[in-house]
Amino acid sequence: MDSARRNKLIVRWSLLTAGLIALFWASWYLVNGSVPVVTSIKMTPKWTVALPFGISHWWDVLMGPIWSTILILFFTNEQIRRNEDLAFGLVFGLVYGLVVFELAYGLVVYGLVYGLVVCGLVVCGLAYVLAFGLVVYGLVYVLVYELVKLIQILALKNFWTKISDWLLARN
Repeated sequence: MDSARRNKLIVRWSLLTAGLIALFWASWYLVNGSVPVVTSIKMTPKWTVALPFGISHWWDVLMGPIWSTILILFFTNEQIRRNEDLAFGLVFGLVYGLVVFELAYGLVVYGLVYGLVVCGLVVCGLAYVLAFGLVVYGLVYVLVYELVKLIQILALKNFWTKISDWLLARN
């Protein structure tokens, strides 16, 4: 792979991951009023390492692009792709580290627990708003109309082709 295409992939995937993580933490901030700060790391049930200063989860916005850059450099490196043992070891280590420690913990703790709480709050809020009749009718009409328009756009094969071509730097 040529370096120009690899650089495009790095920039595009870095923007995508940074944007998605920023969107997540911005939504979190709007719902909870603050973003969590890590002040200690629990290594084992009996061993906790106290950090000298707190680290905000806003720094995750920078971690996404770092991970995407590492993965793109890894998967586009010809030397690694030719050596099967090295490739297997690196892929296994990356997948294990990413899935077990990052995604599993993040999805279970943050996604599931807080997702259920936020959904419960949204459902209660919507039930309260439904009592106001005309306002809700107007909101539902606009939301349904916009949702139908969004589904129409997402259903177009051309839309997904353009997205995948952009992300894979085919243009």
